Amino acid sequence: MKRFILIAALALSTAFVAVAADGESNASEPIKAHFTNNGPRAIGARFGWGAEVSYQHNLGKNFVEADLGTPGWNALGVQATATYNFVVAQPQWTPGTWTVYAGPGLQLGSSFGVGVFAMNVGVVGQAGLSYRFEFPLELSVDLRPALGGAFGSATVEGEKIPYGGFYFNYLGFIPCLGVRYAF
Repeated sequence: MKRFILIAALALSTAFVAVAADGESNASEPIKAHFTNNGPRAIGARFGWGAEVSYQHNLGKNFVEADLGTPGWNALGVQATATYNFVVAQPQWTPGTWTVYAGPGLQLGSSFGVGVFAMNVGVVGQAGLSYRFEFPLELSVDLRPALGGAFGSATVEGEKIPYGGFYFNYLGFIPCLGVRYAF
């Protein structure tokens, strides 16, 4: 577990140093909006293993995405995810804006049911492709696997049993569709 925390901290600090260095090297140039067609923000929904309300905010060339939703279609609970996405490429295939992106993030959530309660925290990686039309609509497809720990308790046959530990969220490899209004 100590190695996992060390690797996660190293990855996040490397990402922040890279962003800070990028901002310093272009200090004399004016900041250009990443999403030139419809503005630097978008709000909507993201559908995959669960449903989430999604918000994106432009930070220079890159963007932050914050999502709040359910951990799965048949699970009770809530999970919040925030990712910092680096724009890898913006190919000019059509009149709209295509964006290939990837980035690290953090996830915090809880799930509950009859006799079960768990809190989870983890790191995520997100990679995707989005398209912004010339009118204020964005569609995206992405993958966001998560790796983290779960802590909680369960009641089995009237006896409370603590559980928790390290797990891999393999369900994060399900492709997700995002539909957002850009403003």
